[in-house]
Amino acid sequence: MDDNDKTHTPADNSIYSETIEHTEFSRVLASQKVTPGIDKDAQESDSTISSQEQLQDDKAPKMVVNSIFKPSKEDEFLFKDRTPPGRFGWTEKIWIPIGVGLIGLTATIAGTILGVYLTNLQDRIAKEDQAIQKSNAKAAQIIERAGQASSERQTVLSNYAERITNLISENGLVEFDASSPDKRAIWNAIRGETIIALKRLDDTSDQPEYEGLGEVDVLKAQLLEVWSSTNSSSTQSNNDSQQSQLSELEGFNDSGELKGELVRFLYEAKLLGGVNESDPEASLLRGADLTRVVLTDAPLPEINLRRAWIPWGQLNNAKLPKSDLRGAELRQANLGGATLSEVNLGWATLQQADLTEADLQAATLTSANLANANLTRADLSNANLLQASLENADLSSANLQGADLRGADLHGVKLEDTDLTGACYHQDTTRGLENINLERLDMRNVSGVSEDVACSDLPIDTP
Repeated sequence: MDDNDKTHTPADNSIYSETIEHTEFSRVLASQKVTPGIDKDAQESDSTISSQEQLQDDKAPKMVVNSIFKPSKEDEFLFKDRTPPGRFGWTEKIWIPIGVGLIGLTATIAGTILGVYLTNLQDRIAKEDQAIQKSNAKAAQIIERAGQASSERQTVLSNYAERITNLISENGLVEFDASSPDKRAIWNAIRGETIIALKRLDDTSDQPEYEGLGEVDVLKAQLLEVWSSTNSSSTQSNNDSQQSQLSELEGFNDSGELKGELVRFLYEAKLLGGVNESDPEASLLRGADLTRVVLTDAPLPEINLRRAWIPWGQLNNAKLPKSDLRGAELRQANLGGATLSEVNLGWATLQQADLTEADLQAATLTSANLANANLTRADLSNANLLQASLENADLSSANLQGADLRGADLHGVKLEDTDLTGACYHQDTTRGLENINLERLDMRNVSGVSEDVACSDLPIDTP
C-alpha cells in the first residue's frame, strides 16, 4: 500500500480505486485509432472530446476528495427551511407572542410611572404655591412690623426734640454750671430725656447671629430666610414682588440714622460742648447708648462724646478735630477717613475699629485699646500712644513720625512700609520690640527720660 492509500479511510479508498479504474479506461479508449467508416471531422471532434474528458479525468480524484468535506444533499435537505410561504415557523410562533406581551407590559409600566410622576408634580406645585403664599404672608407681616417700629421711633425723636426745644426756650441757653443748682437741674433733666430717648430709639439685636445689626437689617435677613425656605422655582413676578418688599423695608428709618439726627440736634443746640471741662458730668452723652449711630461726613468739631457708648458707629469721614472721646466705647466702629487731629481718645476702646486713612495727628491715645484695629495709611504723626495696646494692629503704610510709643504693646503689629522716623520708645517698657528692626526704623530710645515729657518735646538727638 502506497503513501496515498494511508491518508484515506477504507471507504475513501474504495471510491478512490473506482475513480482510478475509470480514468485508466478512458486513457485506453483515447489511445485507440479512429473507427473505420467515420469521417475525419467526426474523428477530430471525437478526439477533441476525448482530450477534454482526459483533462477532466485528470482532475477527478481531487474533486472527489474535496466533495467529501462538503454537506451532502441530504444534509442540505435537513437544514432547509421548508416553512410554507405566508406561515410562521416554530420559533416565530414562540417569540412573537412573548414580544407582544413585553411591549404591552412595558407600556403599562411606563403609563404607571408617568401617572405617578404627574401626580407627584401636581402635589409639589401645589405645596410650592402654598409655601409661596405662606412666605408672602409672613413677609407682609415682617414689613408691617418694621413699618410700625419705624413710625414709633420717628415719633420718639419728634417728641424728644419738642420737649428739649421747650426746655431751652423757657430757660434760655443751657450750659453746664456745677455751681448753679437751677442750671444743674435743667442740665440733668435734659440728660435724662436724652438717655431715655436714645434707649427707646435703639433696635440693635441682642441675638448672637445678628450681632451689631439693627432691626431693619435683622428683618431683611429674616425676610431672605423666609424666601429661601420655600425652595420654589423663581418666577419673574415673584422676583419683582420680593424686590419691591425689600425696597419698602429699606425705606424705613433706621435707629442708627435717627440717633445721628438726635446728636446733630444737640450739637446745633450747643449742648455737646464742654470739651475742656474737667467734670465728667459736663458730658451730656456720657454713658448714652449711641450704638450704630450714623454720623458719616458729619461736621462736629470739638464735640463732647466722653464715655459715650458707640460700638459699630458709622463715623467715616466725620470731622471731629479737637473732640473729647475719652473713655468712649468705639469697638468695631468705622472711623475710616475721619478727621481726628488733636482728638482726645485716652482710655478709649477701639478694638477692631476701622481707622483706615484717618487723620490722627497729635491725637492723644494714652492707654487706648487699639488691638486688631486697622490703621492702614493712617496719619499718627506726633500722636501720643503712651501705654496704648496695638497688639495685632495693622499699621501698614501708616505715618508714626515722632509718635510716642513708650510702654505700648506692639506684639504682632504689622509695620509694612510704616514710617517710624523719630518715634520714641522705651527699651524696658515698650513691649514686642523683639520682632522689630529698630535700627532700620530709625526710632529713638528715650529710656531714662520721664514719661511726663512728651516725645514731641524731646530733642531729636535724645540718646
